[in-house]
Amino acid sequence: MGTTDEVIVPVLAPADVLAGIAWQGLEPVFADLDLETMSLTPRTVEDQVTVHTRGVYVTPLFGVVGNWEALRTVTEPRGIQLQVEGTGGVGRWERIAPGVRGMASSLIEVDPQLIHGFEEALADLGLEAKRIPEWRGRKRDFPGMSRIESQVLLVDGWREMLGEIQCAASMSARQLSFDFGELRRPPARADRARLQTRRAV
Repeated sequence: MGTTDEVIVPVLAPADVLAGIAWQGLEPVFADLDLETMSLTPRTVEDQVTVHTRGVYVTPLFGVVGNWEALRTVTEPRGIQLQVEGTGGVGRWERIAPGVRGMASSLIEVDPQLIHGFEEALADLGLEAKRIPEWRGRKRDFPGMSRIESQVLLVDGWREMLGEIQCAASMSARQLSFDFGELRRPPARADRARLQTRRAV
């Protein structure tokens, strides 16, 4: 491989993977992740292929590798090397509470209306939630990641804490139960009549 050769990696690839690629004089190129599987797909990889692409490196993210064999439809016809690190499953989001979905062992996706109250509720229950790591590159290049930036949390071992997760969702929903739109609704006819009488006085 020459010094201008590129290796395609997931946009959330760990720093040690990137360091290993750079140490060999190669250029890491980031590919977006599929929203439903949090893994590379043939489309997201093909979007990053150039004449300099020599390899695709698949690394587990949060215990998810995805359907990496499907990537061969992109790599094999072009003579691109495909490497898969370690082991990992194929993941998909599953509903675990109203407005909350989970994947793998640590990913939690929360409805945007619940997310702020949800984080506080988790903390009240003694559960630590972190934001997903910052990805590399320009946000406009990764629409999948940009869409979930403010909605995905890392909660290690959430499957063993389903009761707490569901409780946090209920607490967050209660905080949103007051309808602020009611404050802006036009007054009923009887209310308008009372207002007019008050103004007349």
